Amino acid sequence: MTPGMRRAGEFAVFAAALVMPSFLYAGIFVFARGGRVQLPARHEAKEWRLDTPTGPRAFVDADFSRVVNQPEPSEEWPDRLKKARSGDINARFAAAWWAFENGLTTEAIAEFKAIHADSATHEPTASLCKTLDRIAPACTAPDLSDIQNALKGNFQQAKSSHFLIFYQGPEVEARERLELLEKVYQSFYLMFAAMGFSLEPPQHALVGAMFTSDSDYRDFLVRNNARPFLNTQGYYHPTLNLVATYRTNGLKSPKTSLAAIDARRLELAAIKGQVDRMPANARVKIEAEGHPPQTSTRAAAKTWLAWAERDLARQELLVDLDRRSIDLAIAAHETIHSLASNSKLALGHVPFPIWLHEGLACQFEVIRGGRWAGISRVHDIRIVDWRTNLPAPRVAEVIRDEGFGRGYNARTYASAWALVYYLRKSHPKEFAAYLDKLRAPSRPNSKASSSAVATFQSCFGDDLRALEVDWHRYMRELKTPIEEGLATKP
Repeated sequence: MTPGMRRAGEFAVFAAALVMPSFLYAGIFVFARGGRVQLPARHEAKEWRLDTPTGPRAFVDADFSRVVNQPEPSEEWPDRLKKARSGDINARFAAAWWAFENGLTTEAIAEFKAIHADSATHEPTASLCKTLDRIAPACTAPDLSDIQNALKGNFQQAKSSHFLIFYQGPEVEARERLELLEKVYQSFYLMFAAMGFSLEPPQHALVGAMFTSDSDYRDFLVRNNARPFLNTQGYYHPTLNLVATYRTNGLKSPKTSLAAIDARRLELAAIKGQVDRMPANARVKIEAEGHPPQTSTRAAAKTWLAWAERDLARQELLVDLDRRSIDLAIAAHETIHSLASNSKLALGHVPFPIWLHEGLACQFEVIRGGRWAGISRVHDIRIVDWRTNLPAPRVAEVIRDEGFGRGYNARTYASAWALVYYLRKSHPKEFAAYLDKLRAPSRPNSKASSSAVATFQSCFGDDLRALEVDWHRYMRELKTPIEEGLATKP
C-alpha cells in the first residue's frame, strides 16, 4: 500500500546559465511566483521551452527567480559511456550500473549486453544478462474472472509484455503506466540478481486497475475486505493478485486544482476575445479572479494576457508534475509488492517483516520531472517525512514492525524507506545476507519481536545502538539533487 503522498514542495528543473542563444540545458528552475520544476529545457533569446512529459511549455526569463545548472543522468550518460569504454570491463560495468541506478534502464541494459558480448566470462555481467534472458519472454494472461467480478464498473484494458491494466480515463495514461512498470520490472530483477538472488519470473501477466475516482477505489477496498487501507491511494490485493490505484489531482488546494485551472483558462479566453474585438485606441477593464481590476490599453491588455497565460501554464505544470510524482510512485511501489510475491522473493511459508516489504517498495518510488528516476537517488518526499520524524526512530522499533499493519502512516513508511536505503547503500553484503536468511526454509515460523531482532542482529551485529547512530548520521548528511543544486551560489 502506498500513501496519499503529499507534495514535497520540491521539484527540480533542468536548465543552465543564460549564456547561449539556443541550447539544451539541464538544471533547476525556480519560478518567481512559486514552485520548482526538474525538466530538460531549451533557451533561445529570452524564452525557455521546458520539455515536460506532456510536451513543451514556453516561459520567459522573467518568469524565473533562479536557474541553476545541474545535468541530468541522460545528459551525463554519453560522456560517461565514452570514458568507460576507453577503460577496462570493470569500468564499463560500473558505468552501466550507474545508468541502471539512475533510471536509464534501456541504456544500462544495452551496455550490459554489449559488455557480455565482448567478455562472456565477466561474471557480474553474465549473471545480469542471464536474468534478462529469463525474464524477457512475454507473459500469458491470467484468469481474469475473479478480478473482473471484484472491480465492477466500466474499464478498458491495455497490455504490455508483462502487465495487463484495467483502466478508466485516458489511454495515454495507461500506456505511460505500462512503460513505467516494465522499467520497474526489469530493475527489480536486476537489482536482486546483482545481490545474488535468482528470482522466478511471474507465471502470468501482472494485473493492475486504475480508478479515476477515489470513491470508486475505496468502494473496491470495502467490497474486497481491505477496509484497513482506506487511507491509501494504492493497494496490492494479495488474494486477487491485483494492484489497485486511483488517479489523484495533484496539489490539494482548491485554488490550484485542475478544475480551478480549467475555469481560469476559460476566463482568460473570454478576456482575450474581448481584447481582440476592441478598437486599437480603446481601453478595456480587466477583471480576473486573483488579480486586482485594471483598465488597460489594447496593447497593455495583450501583454498582461500573455503573462497570465504563462502563469496559468506554470500552475498547470506544477499540478501535473505533482500528480505524476504521486501516481507513478504509487504504481511503482505497489508493483514491487506484487513482484515480491510473484517472484517468490518473499516465500509464502515465512512472510517478510512489514517494514522490509514497505522499505523495499519505497526504493522504487522516486519520480523527478514526471519521469521515473531509478533506485539510487534520495527520495524527495520520504526525506521530508524523515526529517519531521522526531524523535528519530530506533532501529529495534522499526524491525519489530511497530506502527505498521494499520494502513498508511507517513512516519513508519519514512522510517522503512530510510532504513532500507541506508542498509543497502552502507551494508550491501550484510543486507543481502539478511534477505537470504529471511528466505531460508529453516527459519522458525515466528513473528515474535524477539525473533525479528535476533534475525536482524545475526546479520548486522549485536550492537544495534552503534548501527542506529551511524544510520541517523548517514540520514542527516543526505541531500536531494535539488538541495545540492540550490546550495550552489547563484
